[in-house]
Amino acid sequence: MVFTSMYKKYCNPQAVLKSFVFLLLLFFTISCASYYQRNLEFQEKFEKGEITSALEVHQKNKKAKRKRVKLLYYLNSGMLYHLKGEYSKSVEYFTKADYFAEDFRRNWRAEILASVSNPTVKPYPGEDYEIVLIHYYNALNFLHLNNHEAALIEARRMNLKLLELQDTYSREMVYKRDAFGHNLMGIIYDAAGEYNDAFIAYRNAYNIYSEDYTNFYGLSAPKQLKKDLLRAAHRSGFREDYNFYSNQFNMKYERPTDGGELVVFWDNGLGPVKDEWSINFTVMRGQGGYVTFVNEEFNLSFPFYVGDSKREAELTDLQFVRVAFPKLKSRPSTFSRGVIRSGNQSYELELAQNIDAIAEKSLNDRFLREMGSALLRLALKQITEIAAREVNPGLGLAVSIANAVTEKADTRNWQTLPAKIHYTRISLPEGEQTLSFETHIDRQVNSRPIKVNIRNNRTTFYSHRTFLPRHSLSN
Repeated sequence: MVFTSMYKKYCNPQAVLKSFVFLLLLFFTISCASYYQRNLEFQEKFEKGEITSALEVHQKNKKAKRKRVKLLYYLNSGMLYHLKGEYSKSVEYFTKADYFAEDFRRNWRAEILASVSNPTVKPYPGEDYEIVLIHYYNALNFLHLNNHEAALIEARRMNLKLLELQDTYSREMVYKRDAFGHNLMGIIYDAAGEYNDAFIAYRNAYNIYSEDYTNFYGLSAPKQLKKDLLRAAHRSGFREDYNFYSNQFNMKYERPTDGGELVVFWDNGLGPVKDEWSINFTVMRGQGGYVTFVNEEFNLSFPFYVGDSKREAELTDLQFVRVAFPKLKSRPSTFSRGVIRSGNQSYELELAQNIDAIAEKSLNDRFLREMGSALLRLALKQITEIAAREVNPGLGLAVSIANAVTEKADTRNWQTLPAKIHYTRISLPEGEQTLSFETHIDRQVNSRPIKVNIRNNRTTFYSHRTFLPRHSLSN
């Protein structure tokens, strides 16, 4: 009934009609294309790994800086500078994105306008997993800048975000705990020698992989996480915990040889893009001023309060109405496997975060809420059309046309994210090391050399990004 109460709040025909005056002016400036399609030149260059060209297109696009998409402008800028190796600049934009998302407050005018047009007129607030990933990239930026203290602060800010998610959402929401986020915190604490905190973060990550990720995303805890959990327990002197996990994993802690360690993060492929689909509803007359939107195919039924019987009758004269919703489209296949080779040794890069799966599950979790909002939007549009016809038939026609054209789903999302994140940890001798990074797709294997400087008893970080096959970047 929450949608009915929202409807009653906003269904004053005269007030909504005034909103349409502005809407009709705005409507011609908003493209019917999806967010991806409106930024096609940028998308094509980014998908090819042409980061400098993509950044030029991005910076020249004045529309990308508008408030409605300001968060995405910051996120994409942060990603582009990160991939260019300009880490300080990347930190600047990701920090702006974090503050924008944190300070975001609903604008009541935009809320009402979105109710009678489409949700793209509101500023994009970001998906929860997108906001958490800001801290992954900022932490990587600081690690590349050898600023471990700042990376630790970023890890703690990530932890606060994750705690907020748990406090905010009910049990029905799947994405409220992030295993990869806790794993990353553990890796950063580990590198700083804070083994107690590392153990807690690794343990949290393992529990979330086991309880949430296995059930919802088909992703179990990486073997590397189990090794790190055992090592952190051993170095912290937590003998009881070490014995417990050693028996559970059937693994023992192996002391590394002299030298240092290399942690490799591999951002693989291109994350999903939002598109649009629609459902037809039949409008059924109810009792007491209510009408019901019904879709038998999906067994959906939503009652709305209309008010007087005349308005109810006019609404039910509409046999079918179309409602638009967002959907996710995966992009071309990512590499199926990544391997680091050092001499005769090979190290598999393990999947730690499936952004494709999290995005899909997050959108599915919101489906009924999205549907309720969309139907509220539709009901308000139809009431406004009826009110306009009562004033002037010509105005009613104009509103009817605007209703049809502006029925649009929100197709905005952070589209420069990878589809998946993999990682591994390697013990190496001190000094300059040349390794081989292999990526596999079908029977095709691509190999490229990577050079790293390993310091004794220190952790070195290396990140690698692949886009479509044949396109990749390393840092």
